[in-house]
Amino acid sequence: MLLLFPLSVDVPMARWPWMNWVLMAAFAYGFLASISNPDEAYCFILGIEELDAGIQEHPMSWVGHLFIHLDIWHVLGNLAFMWVFGNAVCAKIGQLGYAALWLGVGILTGIIEAVGYGASGAINGIVGFYLIMYPLNEITMLYIFMIKGGTFELSSFWVILLWLGFDVLGLVSGGESVAYLSHVSGLAIGAIAAVALLKLNVIEPVEYERTALDLLAERKKPPTAKSKIVANNASAPRGVLEPAQRLHVRLPNGQTKHLSVDEFDRHEAQGKPVNQFQVSSDGLTWTTYGQWRQQWRT
Repeated sequence: MLLLFPLSVDVPMARWPWMNWVLMAAFAYGFLASISNPDEAYCFILGIEELDAGIQEHPMSWVGHLFIHLDIWHVLGNLAFMWVFGNAVCAKIGQLGYAALWLGVGILTGIIEAVGYGASGAINGIVGFYLIMYPLNEITMLYIFMIKGGTFELSSFWVILLWLGFDVLGLVSGGESVAYLSHVSGLAIGAIAAVALLKLNVIEPVEYERTALDLLAERKKPPTAKSKIVANNASAPRGVLEPAQRLHVRLPNGQTKHLSVDEFDRHEAQGKPVNQFQVSSDGLTWTTYGQWRQQWRT
């Protein structure tokens, strides 16, 4: 059996994401309380007198259900996803914005699901938000196959779409042990929220960040003579299609990082060799930077 688990993302954080840590602590507290006295803890968290009454009949449960977990693996998995993706999103949109996003998505997915409970819908909303903001940033993944394991890096776009594919498959096949509808709807709501905030300029990508909206705009933009490298003129200034485009760069030690085309040009201007660096636009297909740059020559 193959297990895949996210370990980290390569997103710089401009502020401490303490709101995410507060929510994670609330997760842990809710789970520990449920172990000591499950019935009383569930009734208190859900705001009901008896569990038999059904949580859908109590508006307070729309928030309370987010802090209930089925077992230790459920809470550890949710905490891991919140740590990996939640820190980056919280640092981007701020503490109050993150709390509003997390609670808002959780309430909506709870209403949509209308059965069961758990925080997975809210967490998938954070993952969907992350997908729009950082589609090309790499996720370091842990894999375990049989008795072997290791790590590898892959673009957020491919990793998250793989998870979405499994959720859609589970939803279509009628799986009942996992709230697949909450997963899928949460990811969609989070993605929509990110697009809306970008369109309204409530949040803006910083230099060298490329959102999913940026990628779509680049695909629609026709190449122009100004945006291409002048042919057969090594001394001509380079004007690659997108100077701020971020590329996956494989370092000599085997690790990867992101560099923009502008950063490559600055390194070259300082006399540093850059053409032999292994780069990739999507994290899958690799070539040297010199070969990658050659494709834009007229």
